[in-house]
Amino acid sequence: MNAQFYLCLWYHRGRGVEKDPVLAAHWCTQAAEQGYRYEQVYLGNMYHTGDGVEQGLQRAAHWHGPADDESH
Repeated sequence: MNAQFYLCLWYHRGRGVEKDPVLAAHWCTQAAEQGYRYEQVYLGNMYHTGDGVEQGLQRAAHWHGPADDESH
């Protein structure tokens, strides 16, 4: 995991900082845009539930897609 995703988790869960889902989504987006698969899935889940972002199933699928396409 990268530092941006740690910020995402901290703000999303309110660990050591005030809980802020919008700021969590910002940091998660930064990490996901760099191609980190776990972060893409996490962001996709945020879009699926509307947690910190406007709910959107197409956006959720957009972020889940790249992670699903990778083979490991």
